[in-house]
Amino acid sequence: MSGDDARDPSQVQTRAGQPLFLHRQVEPGGAPVTDQRVTRDVFMPRSDGAPKAPSEMWDSLWTTKLDHKALLANGLYIDPTASDLASYFDLLRTRLLLQIAANHWVRIAVTSPTPGCGKSFVAANLALSLARLPACRTLLVDLDLRAPQQARLFNRADVPQLSTCLMARAPLESHIQRMGQNLAVALNGKADLRPYEILHDPVTIQTLNDMHTRLQPDVSIFDLPSALESDDVLAMTSHLDAVLLVIDGTTTTPDDVRRCTSMLEGHISLAGIVLNRAQDRGLGRLRRQRRGQGV
Repeated sequence: MSGDDARDPSQVQTRAGQPLFLHRQVEPGGAPVTDQRVTRDVFMPRSDGAPKAPSEMWDSLWTTKLDHKALLANGLYIDPTASDLASYFDLLRTRLLLQIAANHWVRIAVTSPTPGCGKSFVAANLALSLARLPACRTLLVDLDLRAPQQARLFNRADVPQLSTCLMARAPLESHIQRMGQNLAVALNGKADLRPYEILHDPVTIQTLNDMHTRLQPDVSIFDLPSALESDDVLAMTSHLDAVLLVIDGTTTTPDDVRRCTSMLEGHISLAGIVLNRAQDRGLGRLRRQRRGQGV
């Protein structure tokens, strides 16, 4: 590849011909190229054509500054000392990592029997807890295309629709942002009218595989729709390693749990069941009384 070719971002393409990731290329004099599409530095492929190392890929991501106060108001615990509840997510993190190590898992889905159980709340805080570990690069992807919540939880109102990225109509770089050193997030700003078709499309699966190949996260957390609400979860099971089932101590019934576990059995490993809004403190691990955590 010539030097001129190396400075052409169109050389890094998805199957649909869109740029996948753009890597930093410093021109003579030390000034990086600026891409007007994303109004920031462009990250170009290496001039020798070699793939970027994962650390370089992470460094190339657009970094978003987190508003700790706003996120805490949404029930997200960046600072583990901000709330006693953060320790419960650290405990969940440790138990999950033991299973990940034993079973060589990477891609973990988070779902619930029905909407409103708090799965997005759990997925976000679990990702934040994992990312606090210095050696654990964590990827959080909002694949609840029907009712995405992660953009709201992370206080981001300017997020585009994720399906354009999944279907390779927009570069991954336009959707994946880094929050801190070890957390990358793919948020979704708008619900999609045909989520099942998108999740079943081979282009979506290729996009998710490309995302993993290039970023190589230690753990990926996928916020999926409720399991009993649609077939979206079943559409993704063959591409994921395990699932966490979040249930609501005030609304989830034993029949809901049985139906979920029966549906998932034989398709994906069950990493555990998380009890949210537990009424009994002896059983509770995630007691939330604030409004807005049933997402």
